[in-house]
Amino acid sequence: MAKTNEDLLRRPLYLYDLPAEVLDTMVLKSDTDAEAEAIATAESTKTPSESASSSDTNLVGTQACSLCGLTFTTVIDQRGHLKSDFHHYNLKQKLRGQKPVSETEFEKLVGNLDESLSGSDSDESEEEEEDGRQDSTLTALLKKQARLADKANDSTADDEDETAGKPGRGKPPLVWFSSPLLPEKTYFGMYRAILTGEEQRNQDLVEVLKKKQVEPISMPKIPKEGALPEVAYKGPHIFLCMIGGGHFAAMVVSLAPRPNKNGTTMNREATVLAHKTFHRYTTRRKQGGSQSANDNAKGAAHSAGSSLRRYNEQALVEDVRTLLQDWKALIDTSELLFIRATGVTNRRTLFGPYEGQVLKHNDTRLRGFPFSTRRATQNELMRSFIELTRLKVREIEPVQEQKKDSGSATPTKTSAKPSKPKLTEEEETALLHTSQLQAFVRRSKVPALLSYLKNNNISADFEFQPVEQNHHAPRPLHLAAAQNAAPLVLGLLVRGGADPTIKNNDGKTPFELAGERSTRDAFRVARSELGESKWSWDDAKVPPAMTKAEADKRDEREKKEASDKEAERRRAEEERLQVEGPKVSEGRKQKGNALAAGLKKTPQERREAEERGLTPEMRMRWNERYHVVDKLGQGGYSTIWLARDRELNKYVAVKVGTADQVSKESDILLKLAGNPTKEFSGNLITPVLDQFTVNGPNGTHSCIVTAPARCSMAESVKTSRYISFQPGVARALSVQLIMATAYVHRAGFIHGGNVLLQLPGSELDHLSIQQVYEKYYKPDPHPAARTDGQPVTSPSVPTNVYTPNWLGKPSDEVLLPEARLWLADFGTTFNPSQETRLLSYTHLQNRPPEAVFDSTKPLTFSSDIWSLGLMVWECMGSGPFMSGFLWDEDEVIADQVDALGPLPHEWWEKWETRTDVFTEDGQPKGVMEAWPLQKRFDLTIQRGKKTERLDDEESRAF
Repeated sequence: MAKTNEDLLRRPLYLYDLPAEVLDTMVLKSDTDAEAEAIATAESTKTPSESASSSDTNLVGTQACSLCGLTFTTVIDQRGHLKSDFHHYNLKQKLRGQKPVSETEFEKLVGNLDESLSGSDSDESEEEEEDGRQDSTLTALLKKQARLADKANDSTADDEDETAGKPGRGKPPLVWFSSPLLPEKTYFGMYRAILTGEEQRNQDLVEVLKKKQVEPISMPKIPKEGALPEVAYKGPHIFLCMIGGGHFAAMVVSLAPRPNKNGTTMNREATVLAHKTFHRYTTRRKQGGSQSANDNAKGAAHSAGSSLRRYNEQALVEDVRTLLQDWKALIDTSELLFIRATGVTNRRTLFGPYEGQVLKHNDTRLRGFPFSTRRATQNELMRSFIELTRLKVREIEPVQEQKKDSGSATPTKTSAKPSKPKLTEEEETALLHTSQLQAFVRRSKVPALLSYLKNNNISADFEFQPVEQNHHAPRPLHLAAAQNAAPLVLGLLVRGGADPTIKNNDGKTPFELAGERSTRDAFRVARSELGESKWSWDDAKVPPAMTKAEADKRDEREKKEASDKEAERRRAEEERLQVEGPKVSEGRKQKGNALAAGLKKTPQERREAEERGLTPEMRMRWNERYHVVDKLGQGGYSTIWLARDRELNKYVAVKVGTADQVSKESDILLKLAGNPTKEFSGNLITPVLDQFTVNGPNGTHSCIVTAPARCSMAESVKTSRYISFQPGVARALSVQLIMATAYVHRAGFIHGGNVLLQLPGSELDHLSIQQVYEKYYKPDPHPAARTDGQPVTSPSVPTNVYTPNWLGKPSDEVLLPEARLWLADFGTTFNPSQETRLLSYTHLQNRPPEAVFDSTKPLTFSSDIWSLGLMVWECMGSGPFMSGFLWDEDEVIADQVDALGPLPHEWWEKWETRTDVFTEDGQPKGVMEAWPLQKRFDLTIQRGKKTERLDDEESRAF
């Protein structure tokens, strides 16, 4: 008998054709045992978490990332890391309350993305850079993990619940039965989703299962078209469908088993009545998200790839709806409809509304797949059908024994994470002084540094805190020497009284840290001015004294010698040219046309060759007034250049629009600047200094000349160590932001643009172009090249392309006197009394909800107020109000509901996918952690402050 049972259970048990001995002995398990099943299922589906390998050492410093546990040799390396996918991924881990990963672990995670989210198995890659963002790898990784987390949740089977006939919330996806045919602690199981609504309400599920048994029938031959004739089959069947990433797969499967030649039923696979798959290229490789979602978030991209994806999206919709119409008879008679369609676009493809709609979102037969599924293919549908219809046999430990085992087991001591010691008032003050002094030193602000030391009664030998993180440059003089700030070294020694004999932890004096001769000369000049008795200069390793006049005289002599040497070289070269002619290397003669290689171009010809293909903004370097210095930034409709105004002898920013673009930005700016109120708020609008047009190979470009800005407020926050402004700075910027927005509203305009930090002219105008390159970065041209290797000959293509320079600073380094902003980018600004606009151009994370749900209503000033509130939050806190890792409107709306509660009733009803993540009262489903308003305030506003937190009055205002 035991052998018979073993043979019986060894073969697959098809749910609709179970042996009589199995049906007769099955008994439904109790709810208490079902609880144990839920625990067992959860344990079995758990994925082992990788332990973070990063060090516990808390790295904080000007060139370190405490989150990722990395240090950097230069600020450029640090800024590059802060913009990397690795750093952004760890930020997301921190927001989710999880441990950061090491760089090696992150590379393994990215390496597992061996196929694109669009599902294409081809090695072809569409890598057009339609926008400046390169977040495709991070987006793909986070979306993949989000899907896996959703599908691992036991309540996944309930995601598609409707009020009639669906499993109740909180019930496990499997129903378990005991049987004497099974060994001890082993049970039969089946998915609840395979039962209809009426069957689930029946208390006697064993009797329901007996009624579901189907007699084997012989199936007619399936025609080549892939579907049976409409009258060929009238037995029980189900419909399965998956869509996502440009892939669509559908199948209608008979529930009746097939007999073999001996009259017994075969080992069950499936009898497919109809099947069809489609694939269209709708998603950029490894980017994730459809083209329509990308257009809604960032605006329509103009490229061959984006146009192809838009066409394919529409074609896929038509193909799917045509197929559903052809299968309408089979779908209407199906017992159940198993559908996987994530995202608004995919749901609208299936559920419309559209004329001739086949599937209805309120159909009581609808089910989700109660287990993890992969890409939409015919094989995946077949695997899912077998998983749904096969009777499970599994060992489950009862609840009582679990509790007993857990009670008797020796409790393991979990190493408690050491709490961060609370800083004393003196320590917080020392950290504040350290931050301010280091900022002054890095910017070579001699008067400001000395004034700060005097006003706060601080010694010039103040030791930076924490000591272990400033071991290389522990004091201002060490840092000034390491930064090669010669004027600052001289000021600290002569006027500040700094001690040059103090050594750092490496045993080096400040002089030994100086890397340039001018900095070392500053020590020698200070020795001359202070005298030999002031310090033990030999112990400080400072060479013999030198007066400033001697140093200047030596520098002039060396410059003259270098100039004379260059003049002599030029004279000798001119004499050689008169006798020998231009010199042509043998290597160059062997390449291309020898005659052309030997020709020497005149200066005019060289200028014309250099001008060929240059963009209009680069041609401006030959303009009589503006000399282009470097590139500052670019967007979808303009590029901004730093230029030197020869007439006013100062630096300006020139914003060059795309060719033949009609923009009202200059008119709006001039109107705002000419407002007769002359109030302070008017000074917070980008000032227009000049405007003109330039004719280029691509057409006519409009140019607006403004004062240069430091950087955008968002960029300043992103590059900060602590990702926040100091409290006083944040308050000042918030007030200015509110005043400027109110000023624009009083003028009748809705802004919706950018916010820039002002750059004082005194910080830049006194520098020569070469000094600007030395202080920031010299332009790094990259030759424009074709992918096919052919030479670039088109006059509309520039010879070189340039990466933007950055004049900004991290938010935690912005001082209160520098806390001035401008509203900028008025290209999308409009007057609602004169123009009706339905589409919001605001970034997806800052887009107001009315722009989503009331898309037929014009935008109003309230939309601007929503964006204003989010920007004030980001200014005051250590992070944005909305998560920075949201990919479509549904996720943004979900984050809004998570923070502020359910939407107004009319919007809540319009949001079709709300039941995927929320209950009807706005509570998150499953394992999703709630992040209400108070929690966000505590984490991003209060805890983000290093020295001062908001008081009760300010907290209530937020």
